[in-house]
Amino acid sequence: MMPDWLIPGALPLIAAAAWLIMLTVLSYISGWRKLAAGYAYRKPFTGPKWRFQSAAMRWLGIRNCLIFGADERGLYMSMMLPFRFWHPPLLIPWQSVTAQKKKKLFSDGVEFMLGPPPGVRLWVWTVTAGKIRVAAGARFPGEAIL
Repeated sequence: MMPDWLIPGALPLIAAAAWLIMLTVLSYISGWRKLAAGYAYRKPFTGPKWRFQSAAMRWLGIRNCLIFGADERGLYMSMMLPFRFWHPPLLIPWQSVTAQKKKKLFSDGVEFMLGPPPGVRLWVWTVTAGKIRVAAGARFPGEAIL
């Protein structure tokens, strides 16, 4: 039997452990861990960035906790700080990215295929893809799709 004084102290630890386990599982399900193996980026990203972005990686929807960025080097992706455990920032070079228009339910967007085949699918809304295209300039894959 656990002493009564220990239970209130254990609840925050249990909640923190559950949070970290959930983030670890999500990093594998979304494909982030696969991308991090080859594209983890440890330096500050100096190109334009957009916070509170949403996307779908593989079949997993990620809402309002992504940071996207782009420049002539590649597509930058990061999770906002409370979600960053097992999700290091990524910089995926444009030669490892393909793009095509893709409708998802009732929303128009762009599906990026990230990394070597069989890459990780990343779907973003057309507005977000447009910002990425402008920042990437001529390096954007599939220039004519937007």
